[in-house]
Amino acid sequence: GRSITFDTTGVDLNASGSEYVSRSFVNTNQGGGYIVTGSNLGNLPAGAVSYEGYTEIYDASGGRETGDVTLNVNFNNNKATITGVTDNLIYSSSDISVSSSSGQFSSNSAQIGQRFGANIKVPARIEGSFYGASGNGMGGIVTGGLNADLTTGYLGSFAGKR
Repeated sequence: GRSITFDTTGVDLNASGSEYVSRSFVNTNQGGGYIVTGSNLGNLPAGAVSYEGYTEIYDASGGRETGDVTLNVNFNNNKATITGVTDNLIYSSSDISVSSSSGQFSSNSAQIGQRFGANIKVPARIEGSFYGASGNGMGGIVTGGLNADLTTGYLGSFAGKR
């Protein structure tokens, strides 16, 4: 057999740790990818809610970097914005749609790329979900410019809580 490695980071959504959201970087001899999972969603919050947490971005030309993410959601109009930042990389979208029935969110109009220098960014897609009995957690994946063998482009994950 061949080895598979998991690098998992999570966020507890309550004091007991029985509710959580986590992301794992899974690496095999064929390449790597992210998995985001968490406690089942009960109900979504109402009004304007801000979530903060961590992100990790894989740059095919330069490895993985960790940083911070902020997701601002207006559950009244089912819209959100997100920004994830590491030392050298960034992704963002100001046009995220939220499904109040499924608790999922997505954007086809995100960008991901370099923060400095040439400041090159490429179109990206964001897919995520809310987690926990009261929607206290969120997590998801961002992809942009990836080719099939992951030699160009960006792949990221994020998880956080309100």
